[in-house]
Amino acid sequence: MAAAPRSETVNPLEQGVNHLYARCVRRAMLCGVDPVTKKDYSYRRKWIIDFMKVLAQLFAIDIAFHAELANHLHNVVRNRPDIDAAIMVCGVYVDLNQIRAGEAQTPETSEYTSAHDRIEAMEARKELEVAMDDHSVDAKMPDNWLCPFTLVEGLDVSVADSRSSVTNTRVSDKGVLPIEFTKYLELLDASGRIVHDGKGSIPDHLAPILERLGIRTEMWTEMIQHFDTMFGRIVSASQRVAKHLQASGRRWIHGQTKCRQAFG
Repeated sequence: MAAAPRSETVNPLEQGVNHLYARCVRRAMLCGVDPVTKKDYSYRRKWIIDFMKVLAQLFAIDIAFHAELANHLHNVVRNRPDIDAAIMVCGVYVDLNQIRAGEAQTPETSEYTSAHDRIEAMEARKELEVAMDDHSVDAKMPDNWLCPFTLVEGLDVSVADSRSSVTNTRVSDKGVLPIEFTKYLELLDASGRIVHDGKGSIPDHLAPILERLGIRTEMWTEMIQHFDTMFGRIVSASQRVAKHLQASGRRWIHGQTKCRQAFG
């Protein structure tokens, strides 16, 4: 299917959250070991991370999630929080990419991902006895270039936050999801086991996290395994999908039925 014009997907006058990905063609290996020449290009992953850290300081865009794999890259970026449920699904999908590709076994060993950066920062904070919501040491943390994880309680997610960051490594200190990172990590770990083993379901004690964000738990396993084929250029509840269709003059979009099944 031909790609839609970018003007239909991203409105420069409207703030939002976007999942960006870049994939190599013609069997090229961007960051991994070329199976033919046996040449290892893994060193490029650090180049890409270092460059993204520079860009995070220069542009008014928050980097919420990232993953660098052998032949493709993922980023979830925003200039305003949008739909919590869609961000949660997309974030977990991106953080589990290395596990899905067989490059890592667990989130904590997925070295070039936002999950790994945030786990390392969490452990560093424990050693320093600093709370997760204390931004005074953010500049020294491994995830200092990513937007904070937890959205400030009581902050309307539909309103842009103009507060600048206490660091010079990112655009703002506004979180991305209304849950604690430790809860997200539990969900990510359980989801990673499902992806790695190819079977299973979300434990009962984690189901309320999904339900509170408006995600139907029975759809979770399918979404984290097949996000890229389930959805098209918009991932949201039916009402927002309908609004997008009306604005673009379309009657149908890939993933429309799955959006209704997953988010209502």
